[in-house]
Amino acid sequence: MYGYREFVAMFEAAGFEVDLLEYCDEAGRFHYHGWDVATGPIYRSFLLDHRNRDGNLGFVSLIVDAYKPEVAGSEN
Repeated sequence: MYGYREFVAMFEAAGFEVDLLEYCDEAGRFHYHGWDVATGPIYRSFLLDHRNRDGNLGFVSLIVDAYKPEVAGSEN
C-alpha cells in the first residue's frame, strides 16, 4: 500500500517535482493545498466531492501533482 511519502519519493526519484494537493498524514490529519479546479478538476477531491459539504469532511483522496521541472533555455 502506498502512502503520500512513497508517492513523493517515487516521483522525485524519477526527476519530478511534487506538490501534495490532498493527503492524510500519519496521525490521520487531512492536509489540503488548493489548485485551480478549472484547469484540472478532480471529482474525488475536497472541493468537488458531494460527500464533503457544509464543513463536513466525508471523503478524502491522496492527490499528488507531479511535474518535470523546466530546463532553462528549452522550448516546450
